[in-house]
Amino acid sequence: MLRDTRGPALDEALAYLDKAAARGDAVANGALATVYQFGIGRPVDVPRAIAYTRVAAEGGVPFAMMDLGARLLAGAGVQRDPAQGLAWTRRAADAGYPDALAQYGLMQLNGLDGVAKNVPAGAAMIERAANAGSVPGMTLLAKLYYEGIGKPRDLAMSARWFKRAAEGGDAEAAEAILEPELAAALRK
Repeated sequence: MLRDTRGPALDEALAYLDKAAARGDAVANGALATVYQFGIGRPVDVPRAIAYTRVAAEGGVPFAMMDLGARLLAGAGVQRDPAQGLAWTRRAADAGYPDALAQYGLMQLNGLDGVAKNVPAGAAMIERAANAGSVPGMTLLAKLYYEGIGKPRDLAMSARWFKRAAEGGDAEAAEAILEPELAAALRK
């Protein structure tokens, strides 16, 4: 719906989103957060994007929960608040949002931002993220198999997950499958 960045169709779509957001529609607020974050048909306005993100997150939109959590953890456009960042990231993961599963799994794996270190639970959450289609989750799972962290060392599995992540657009994964031992594992 918002693919074209100009023209009457986009203007009409944005007008509908404005009306829905004004009525409190959480999904419309999430869409407008994207509009203002990336300047789709309107000028980039990060503070406004953050305000829409917060409304969407509070309304239960998982991608907005993840975005708000990441912003709070990093202090990106908002005052850094690791406890709230962790809470929003966890809510997004609990809602099954694939990239949030990957992020929270990484936090568990390494004991980051107040999350207790738990390698088996972190690896399981990352695997769940990868199986749900998270490209970052696929790359993380490939690394776990490559290093033998939370998973048995398995070059064939590592290569397969790096390949899937590369097919999903991950540049790091695309580079990894060029490594001789991973390239050989893919040919087997």
